[in-house]
Amino acid sequence: MIERRQRGRIVQKSLSFLTVFLWLIVSSISGRALAASPSLPDDLLSYLDLHFPKSYQVISHVSEKHGSRVVFNTTIKLTRGNELIVLKQEKNVPTYLLHQASVIRVEAILEKGKILAQEMAILSREAQRGDPVAIPASPVIYLYTNIQHKEIFKPYTELIQKLLAKGFEVVEVTGTILEPRTDRYGILLRLEGAPGYLAFRIQSIYSGDTLYFANKEYTGKIATIAPVGTKITLPYWKTTTGLYAQAPKQQPAFTTPPPAAPGPEKQRSFQKAQPATITNQYRLNKAFKRMVVCNLDNDGRPDFVFLRDDGIDVYNFEGQRFAETLSFAFTGGPFTALHLHAMDINGDGDDELFVTLGMHLILDDFEDTELSSMILEYVNHNFHVIADDMPYYLRVIEDRSGNKVALAQSKGQKELYKGEILQLVWDSNANSIREAGEYSPAHDVYSIYQFNLIPEDPDRIMILEPSNELQVYYTPTEAPEVISDKNYGFYAEIPFIAAPKQERYIGGFTKQQYRTVYAPRRFVLKNDYDGQMFLIDKGTSQISVTSPIGTLLQTSKGEDSLVGVKWISGQIRETWRSESIAKRIIDFGFVKLPQGDKIVLLLKDKRGYSIEIIQ
Repeated sequence: MIERRQRGRIVQKSLSFLTVFLWLIVSSISGRALAASPSLPDDLLSYLDLHFPKSYQVISHVSEKHGSRVVFNTTIKLTRGNELIVLKQEKNVPTYLLHQASVIRVEAILEKGKILAQEMAILSREAQRGDPVAIPASPVIYLYTNIQHKEIFKPYTELIQKLLAKGFEVVEVTGTILEPRTDRYGILLRLEGAPGYLAFRIQSIYSGDTLYFANKEYTGKIATIAPVGTKITLPYWKTTTGLYAQAPKQQPAFTTPPPAAPGPEKQRSFQKAQPATITNQYRLNKAFKRMVVCNLDNDGRPDFVFLRDDGIDVYNFEGQRFAETLSFAFTGGPFTALHLHAMDINGDGDDELFVTLGMHLILDDFEDTELSSMILEYVNHNFHVIADDMPYYLRVIEDRSGNKVALAQSKGQKELYKGEILQLVWDSNANSIREAGEYSPAHDVYSIYQFNLIPEDPDRIMILEPSNELQVYYTPTEAPEVISDKNYGFYAEIPFIAAPKQERYIGGFTKQQYRTVYAPRRFVLKNDYDGQMFLIDKGTSQISVTSPIGTLLQTSKGEDSLVGVKWISGQIRETWRSESIAKRIIDFGFVKLPQGDKIVLLLKDKRGYSIEIIQ
């Protein structure tokens, strides 16, 4: 018996030794797939496992909600900055099937386990009382690297393999603009390299905050396409109170910078009162309909061109003075000024002006407006007409690559827009403008002024509808897909006469023989500014109203502003908004000055017309 027990112990020890030996062999073979790579931080994957479980862990329910602030109680230890998910509560639906409602971030730890959080992003709807609060599960990982030839860079490929092995959904980020899914929680994981080291950062795509950071020494060769820390442009998320304001480095174009430090050459700012001699607003002494900022003589200085019914005026800055430097009068007419655009169409380095004009037409049975447009070239300190009496609306747009394109469209009798949108080009042999056929990206678009191409999507365009809402269309089927939840107001600033489609009696024996219509607002794509599109949001308007006592002007109350929008992840998002102005914004343009890029607004108030330069 004793010998048998001893042999049993010997066999057991042998088996234990054999188990350890086999484990060591297996580890030596497959350890590279299981253990942390020498080029990856030891705690990176542990951080992901700890903070993002495979399934939702409900820790509480929303007890209070006010605006974008949420309150709940929990026994789980949380710290300021923790990001959590609010789930959309539904009856008889298990937790793992609930949709994500919004993303919140812990702002304060109150007494007795009470937590105050800020709603940072609405994914499907606002958080509501009773909704479950959960630790985010299995986030989408958006992976960015500055490494050139990342497909053969071992630390990058190993990181992807390990993330996939853990069941994470990995989306590789190309470029420096992040366009994440809007229905699921996600994080940005950055692997960036420089000679001698690798840097790893996990960043919130909702607040821009850094959630994790580590670096490792790396002695291998590294070729990069961007420096470490290159800014990744994060989206702006919708919340209860508007767009969530991320960290200052993520602010969109044209936000007002902080005040400059005091000094003898103090930078001008709109945040403090300035001396009377310094202003960002300049009065104009004529009634202008449109404006454009361009370069007429390629001198590197922007020219401010204004359109009126009977001519064009050019203004420039002379020190602190904004002065008229050239005036050009139209011959013929009288005209109604409708639109003004600019581009270098003949390739000489100087911009030409595309002027859309209308002539009031009185016929036997109705009144209408006939188009008589022109294209002007600046030569020897004056304008020269290179195309005249054109029966077209004229417009200059940016295509998806940022190139300028000149367009034209006819006006029908008794209808505002007729026929296809044509492209205009320069014929160097004939030294003149010619039509180059239909501009195919705008095929079947009704109005030359109502559309913009979407840079990132060749199959979709954005339309400013007559209802003053934005809508995105899928061009292969011409089917509308998404409409904005914002109405941008009726732009009633530039009226002209158009014959009605059908005559109708408006009372007694009075027959309506014309109608007043309004030229559309400027709707412009700017590729240089992150592919945003800009338009005027009308809070004010002035409309002619005909009554038995005559024609009255009816002005609505409100304030105008300029907004930027963009097509992001299947949604029309408002990406920037200027301060509201208690004046009527008529037009706007973009200008590059030594102090930086600016926007110029053409305004009208009771005193007349002016421009205002905003940042």
